[in-house]
Amino acid sequence: MAGKKEAPLKLGCLIDACSCATLIAYVLVVSSWESLNLSYNLVLIAGGATVLITLYCFSLSNGLQHLQVKSTR
Repeated sequence: MAGKKEAPLKLGCLIDACSCATLIAYVLVVSSWESLNLSYNLVLIAGGATVLITLYCFSLSNGLQHLQVKSTR
């Protein structure tokens, strides 16, 4: 388990990974827009579905916080 001193570094790495994943997803959508004949509505609906899935997963993670193990140190 990571200590309190390592938490900022781990959090920074997590934010970096999320930013890289977002950039890669954006580049894939933009580069495949014309070759896959994507319509604006399809991309908009897919983005909305992604937001809904994210909110659902976020609500699940908030409901599971009571299962976390607390350190007694």
